[in-house]
Amino acid sequence: MDFDRFSEELTKRLREELDSSYDIFPQETEGLNGTVCHRLLAGIRGECLCHGINLDECYSQYKSGVGMEKLAGMVTGCLREGLPVSMAEVWDYNDWYTIKPRIYMKLVNTGKNRRLLRDIPHRHYLDLSRVYYARLRSSSPGECASILIRNEHMQYWGVDEGTLFETAMKNMKETDKAVLKSMDDILAGYIQGGRPSFMYVLSNRERLNGAVQICNKKALRKAAETLGGDLWVIPSSIHEAILIPCSRFICGANELAGMIGEINKALVAEEEILSYHVYQYNKTTGELAIAA
Repeated sequence: MDFDRFSEELTKRLREELDSSYDIFPQETEGLNGTVCHRLLAGIRGECLCHGINLDECYSQYKSGVGMEKLAGMVTGCLREGLPVSMAEVWDYNDWYTIKPRIYMKLVNTGKNRRLLRDIPHRHYLDLSRVYYARLRSSSPGECASILIRNEHMQYWGVDEGTLFETAMKNMKETDKAVLKSMDDILAGYIQGGRPSFMYVLSNRERLNGAVQICNKKALRKAAETLGGDLWVIPSSIHEAILIPCSRFICGANELAGMIGEINKALVAEEEILSYHVYQYNKTTGELAIAA
């Protein structure tokens, strides 16, 4: 069964299993790096909140052997248990002063997102762009709902990109602080023994959209002081960056850039790829620049 037929069949089954108070309809949206996201939106008629069901993930499960009946049952069960984001959160989203403490930013690749960037406020940084999103608390443990901020949101709130930037920077410093961990600490329990690694991971506490911490001059300065000199900065994904002391790594920038390309191709999901460049942080000047 191809994807379009699968989408139609799953939608039909959900409509049959749920009562008539639910509205269910498919939606196609542009994701990061030119990807297309397919979702089913389902919500109680007359309410402004919809639950987004990831159709791409459902189709992957179907292709791996999960039956249509079981999939429909799983989705129906989730809907009947309740939507993951409370109604109060959505109503709060209408008010700038309430949503303001939840404004954050993340990094995306400028070249891969030119069409999307036309519709959303952003600020360029090297070959990347800082974009803004609002975090919404979830009533389901382990879930993190967020809304990408678009140009129409700025108009509705009566704010400009400069206000978003100042707000996101303030929130990043106060409630989304940088976390630097050695690769050894991260892999402890998975790999035992071996030589110590000189690789460190810079992200935030949740390791969600944490690569934006490379825009945090204080975080990079502290990392350089901790690691003892200039740093290679490798954008492993939108969620984190890998830092390596330049003095500890004999390969040059071009070799590192080649490794980044291979890793992106083999290990990183398309929508999570951040860059194909390697950056260098100069401890003396406090500046980050593209090295290759």
